[in-house]
Amino acid sequence: MAKFVGSRSRSKEGPRHVTGRGLYTDDFMLPGMLQAMILRSPHAHAKIVSIDPSEALKNPNVITVITPDDVKQSTRPFRPGRYAAGLKRPIDEYAGAVDKVRYVGEPVKMRWN
Repeated sequence: MAKFVGSRSRSKEGPRHVTGRGLYTDDFMLPGMLQAMILRSPHAHAKIVSIDPSEALKNPNVITVITPDDVKQSTRPFRPGRYAAGLKRPIDEYAGAVDKVRYVGEPVKMRWN
């Protein structure tokens, strides 16, 4: 074991990726495969007033749109949520923002096409 500490080792994937020949999951498409797009919040703390998916749903390539109302109606909150530590009153936390955004990058809505 000690002979490997501090010694060089060759990477199997390295040459392929640094030469631009590596493949990632985004590089291929299989029949029937859908692609999800997530709208993330640019705000650290904000109330969600409304989300209107009608414009996205007009696009024939969009299969569905999931809004915060859909998340709240179709799923149960995580228990305990990551916001629960140290709070006097626990907060329900879902897989995406519901009612308000609590951090930059929190998922707000998703669409599949």
